[in-house]
Amino acid sequence: MISINLCAQGKPIEVKITESFKEIKLDKVIEQISKKYQIQFAYDPDYLNKFTITNEFYNIKFSDCMKQLFEQTPFKIMEQTNSHFLISIDKSKVDKTSLHRSNTIKISGTVRNSINTEPLENVSVLLFPNGISVNSDQDGHFEFDGAKVSNQNWLEFRYLSYEVKRIQFLYNIDTTIEIYLTPIIQKLNSVNINEKAIETLIFKNKQSILNQSILNQFKIPEVSKDVMNFLKREVGIDATNDLSSGLNIRGSDDYQHLILLDGISLYKAEHFYGLFSAINPNILSNIDLYKSYFPAEYGGRTSSLLKMKSIADINKISGGVDLNLLYSNLHVKIPILNNFGLLAGVRFSNQNLGKSNLSNLLFQNAQKTSEINQLDREKQTLIAINPLSNFYDFFIKLYGNITPKLNFSMSYLQIEDQYKAEYTNEYQVNNLFFNENFNEFIKWKSSGISNQFKYTWNSKIYTTLTTSFSKYSFNQMINSSLTETDRNLSKITSQLNKNSNRLSSINFTLKNSMIINTKQLINFGYEGNWYSDSLSYATDNKIFYRNRINSSIDQNGFVELLSAPNPKFEIRTGIRLCYYNIANKVYIDPRISLNYKFNPKIVFGINFGLYHQFLSQTTQEDRFGRSFDYYILADEKLYKVPVSYQSELFYKVTNSYFNFNLSLYNKFLKGATNHIFVTPTFIQKPGSQIPNPRYIVLSGLEETYGAESELGRKWKTISLTLSYSYNKSYQSFDSLNKGNFFPTQAVRTHQVKMGSGFKNSHWFFNLFYVYGSGHPYTDISLIQSNKDRRDLTVKESINYLPDYKRIDTDLQFYGSLKNFSYTIGISIFNVFDWENVKYVQYIYSIPVKNPNQGSNEKVVGAQINLIPRTFNFSIGINF
Repeated sequence: MISINLCAQGKPIEVKITESFKEIKLDKVIEQISKKYQIQFAYDPDYLNKFTITNEFYNIKFSDCMKQLFEQTPFKIMEQTNSHFLISIDKSKVDKTSLHRSNTIKISGTVRNSINTEPLENVSVLLFPNGISVNSDQDGHFEFDGAKVSNQNWLEFRYLSYEVKRIQFLYNIDTTIEIYLTPIIQKLNSVNINEKAIETLIFKNKQSILNQSILNQFKIPEVSKDVMNFLKREVGIDATNDLSSGLNIRGSDDYQHLILLDGISLYKAEHFYGLFSAINPNILSNIDLYKSYFPAEYGGRTSSLLKMKSIADINKISGGVDLNLLYSNLHVKIPILNNFGLLAGVRFSNQNLGKSNLSNLLFQNAQKTSEINQLDREKQTLIAINPLSNFYDFFIKLYGNITPKLNFSMSYLQIEDQYKAEYTNEYQVNNLFFNENFNEFIKWKSSGISNQFKYTWNSKIYTTLTTSFSKYSFNQMINSSLTETDRNLSKITSQLNKNSNRLSSINFTLKNSMIINTKQLINFGYEGNWYSDSLSYATDNKIFYRNRINSSIDQNGFVELLSAPNPKFEIRTGIRLCYYNIANKVYIDPRISLNYKFNPKIVFGINFGLYHQFLSQTTQEDRFGRSFDYYILADEKLYKVPVSYQSELFYKVTNSYFNFNLSLYNKFLKGATNHIFVTPTFIQKPGSQIPNPRYIVLSGLEETYGAESELGRKWKTISLTLSYSYNKSYQSFDSLNKGNFFPTQAVRTHQVKMGSGFKNSHWFFNLFYVYGSGHPYTDISLIQSNKDRRDLTVKESINYLPDYKRIDTDLQFYGSLKNFSYTIGISIFNVFDWENVKYVQYIYSIPVKNPNQGSNEKVVGAQINLIPRTFNFSIGINF
């Protein structure tokens, strides 16, 4: 069996064939067409060599040419994934009598990585001389059931970047086998290994790790190719916050997830409006998502792990431009000599969406901030506004092979966003004229650089060294005022709030991997982190809070064993020892993951882990009732070191009819931190004195439990999925609600997601629906200004946002022209323009015409809506 790999870009075959063959062996014919027209074929040359071709083709379609070539032969040609073509025996052309006389073959097995024993998905498994081909599923499983056409049979296993493996098939009874494929190690001056098409995000197969091969037909992002929005379609991940691309997984906040790109820690991986994250999808090759359990080599977070790897297989100059109504994206890949490569990508918003003419189309209910809103505050308490935004992100990477055993990479990423929300409103109460002015400006910036070295000692041992520096800053300014005019006399009350959070970190990680035998692998190493952090809150230029701890160091050692004692049982166990200098204490984090296969199609597993987090976050409830998260360093005094206990049971069924996943999980967290104001500080009646802000710092507990289920079915061109998640999250603080647990804010108990997609060589159509039940929030309009929050029950201050619902659709066309490929797409976000609310903020306490129950004051403010119906048109060109 040979494979000619001259073109693996996933383009449709639209070439015209002009060739003349005179008494040429069929295998040579295929080889000639492959080289001249850059088409990939896989076939057995010994079988094709038995047939001689004499034929002429002039400007004939490729498909018609293949049909004529194989018309008088016992072979057929089949298109595989990414325009790969397999030439195999056509059983319908083989003598039926000989088939009936043959013995039957029934063989199944599992294909694994020989280094870490993890199952390999989409491995091409070919049975010869039958010519039958199957791909291994997400568990690495494959199965053949058919008739023998020869007494000599063999299996061949092919997987990109792995050595080809062949075994003789001599069994006459039903057989199950284990196959271990060896990764190809790149050598200096050798051809770079071609991994899967970079346009497809590759997800490794593991429970709680997103599996791309199942989802790629119906979970492609709708408005833009975006990593975070793609992940939000996975069950258990919140998909109802349009205005944030951050991940909320199983009720956990953003800060509890470790997000890495080439070893760079990302502390805010999003752009505003939620249509896209801060990660350029055109620079990625691999994404691993662990929703609960993650390996012992990673730490410093109490919930989940998202690990991304950029492209490192550049063997020719290529790139592209993606343009749409929202932003532009440019990316390029350049090989340097034989051993190095350069990758770069940049994205930027085309205009400030809120102030452009496009905003009338994109955000139909946005307020025109240049005009006065004539509003009757007696009838409408909240003004609906949509904020303005612009952004950019930039990524560059240089990689290469220094020696045959040593390779390196250096990556740099920079992200910046600006956000603005404002409104002006005038109205009359009796003989008084009031003017409300609100202006909020937020700017955040992230950057990071990493260096990675990998040294291969021999075929069983390698060492990886990673160093990185990350930086993050967040600045918020809110200026609000209330003016009262009585004839010619004006009174004004105003307040200026400023919040600032700055963080920088240095990471050093040394990891060693060693293969003990074909069924055992051990990882061990060291990780060190240095943090510098500052946080302050100020009102009218007076700082009323500043963090005490500004720097810290944690040092960690880890060891992990991966083993497969038998074909049905897999175990991954590890331990992490953590020393934190602020607490002068050692913490122990054990991890264990067990998988049991009842049969190749049914898997049951259990995960458990303990996780400590030294770089934490505090949730600050601002004076408008909104929640913001800020990074702080734990000190085991005011801010406890967060520690979580996570456990999970999962059950997975995979067969030819459907895929079904069921997970039950529980998470218990100690050390949750919250900043709240003791009493509300609204903008009071003009001319009055605003009370000084009084806040308290709370440290308490969080508990989350839930269930997730997902059902999927995939045909050749159509995919369907249905998922449901149930999540109950509670918090407890000694000073609030009498110490009793109460619902966590911004967590929806019920979420339903449905997706469907159609995809062929030229067209892709996608439809996606999400529903989320309303989540709780602090309604400070319910709290009287003279009430102390600590004396209230939660029922007296909690309200619920309405349910969330949204339908998105996307239509794309793929084509090619000479050396270019192109994509044209149109999409609609929130097709039915359902109104969804992000949060409600209360700002002013104003007099009213008709006092209710003796009160002559009314609390009013603004409602920040999520994204209404949004149209987008895009075009992409790649070379």
